[in-house]
This record gives sequence, C-alpha cells and structure tokens, in this order.
Amino acid sequence: MGHSFTYELQTLDGRQTIPLKPQGENIELTNDNKREFVRLLCQKKLIGEIEEQIKAFKKGFHLLIPEKALQYMSPADLEHLIAGDQTFDLAEWKDFMRYSKLSSKDELAVWLWEILESFSNEELGQFLYFVTGKSTER
Repeated sequence: MGHSFTYELQTLDGRQTIPLKPQGENIELTNDNKREFVRLLCQKKLIGEIEEQIKAFKKGFHLLIPEKALQYMSPADLEHLIAGDQTFDLAEWKDFMRYSKLSSKDELAVWLWEILESFSNEELGQFLYFVTGKSTER
C-alpha cells in the first residue's frame, strides 16, 4: 500500500511524522494489518492529539466538582448542576421578539401569545424546538 504505521501532523513548526506505535515507521501497512492501523490512527487523532487539553479541562472541572462526587451523580443530576432548571420565561421571549411583517398589537401576534401562555413548560420546549430546530431535551 506504500504506507507505514505513521501519520503526518501539521504543527506550528511544520509537518511532523508521528509513529502510531513503536517503530511504526518501519512497519509496512498491509491488507492484514489495516484494521490495527485504522484503530491506532483513530485513537491517536481523537484522543492523543488533544490529551493535554483534556487533562487541563478535567483539572479545572474537578476544581468545581470533585471526582468522587461524580460517582454519586446521574447524567441528569450533573446537567441540572451545570445548567440549572430548564424553565421558559414568556415575558423574556416577548422582550426579545422581533416582528418583521407584524407588530405586537396585530391580532395574529396577540393570538400567538395567548396560545403560548396556555402551554406547559414542556410544551414551550417543544414549541421552541419546532421554531428553531434545536432540542431543549435533557
């Protein structure tokens, strides 16, 4: 195949050839070892290249939430701790609403707000997803 167990990485200093395993530059890529090559390449690109950033993030994260505390939390608990309750404030929505062809006094706009005021918090989340395409689900 004409390749070895290496890959090229672009850095500020230029391109570097990085071995995927010890002596990788001396191991020829073949049909028989291509699965191992792909596994090692993915591991290196998805984990190895950002290892220092991940360590720094984890260090800062654990200053706020000790690692031992995480073992007692579910993902939902952690999300609640980080993001808080997900409640929607219609008054805030109204303050930030921008009308292009209507005004807030037009009958259609008044109806919309009346309908939205009757919605539960969950329904408001579904409406927000409908108009933005962004999920608000946990």
